[in-house]
Amino acid sequence: MIRSPDVPPAVPSWIDGRAYLAVPSRFTEVRERGGGQVLRRSPLGGAHEAARAVESAQKALTDWAVVAMTDRIAMLKQLADSLDTYAEHLAGLLVEESGWTEEGARADVSEAATCLREARPSGQIGVVAIGIDSSPLLHDWLPQVVGPLLAGASVIVKPDPRAPSVTVAFAELTARAGLPAGVFNVLQGDAQTLAALRAHPGITVVTAAQPPSATSVGDTGKVERE
Repeated sequence: MIRSPDVPPAVPSWIDGRAYLAVPSRFTEVRERGGGQVLRRSPLGGAHEAARAVESAQKALTDWAVVAMTDRIAMLKQLADSLDTYAEHLAGLLVEESGWTEEGARADVSEAATCLREARPSGQIGVVAIGIDSSPLLHDWLPQVVGPLLAGASVIVKPDPRAPSVTVAFAELTARAGLPAGVFNVLQGDAQTLAALRAHPGITVVTAAQPPSATSVGDTGKVERE
């Protein structure tokens, strides 16, 4: 994260296999659950940042297309193992930023690992963007990502700007699992950022993540945020 002695650290995007922050003009505050202290700042990307993410995803398509399906499956299973290894850290980010209980956060990380292990190729091949506006949960957007990834698509995820950190942590683990740079990207932003992605001619499809499901993580998962 980018730090300054005078302001909270900024949560970076993840583009082309590395942390990316272009110092945009707009930020939103990431507050402790319950509307407490400001923990971090989430940059709100615009057309420039969207173009950079799409360029990264487009470049990755060629290399990703020649990776054997068995190798893609193995990478996602290795990624699932990493989620298990770092489950406490990932769940901690969810609890800290979103107000989920520890039990609900751990359940979400566990479901995400299961999703990766059970993934099957599906969806369109190209650059797929997922917009998240109301949930930081991994399992709310991951099912929309793993099918296209296995089929050969590259992905851009725009997290909920109020709880952006767990998605960047997930992105770091994709690199450790061997996914080529640019196959999985995170673009921090809001509705304007998502509109910039929709307007970009290099995007194949843009979808919205589903809202949180009580049947998935249990009714005890969410603590209401002020």
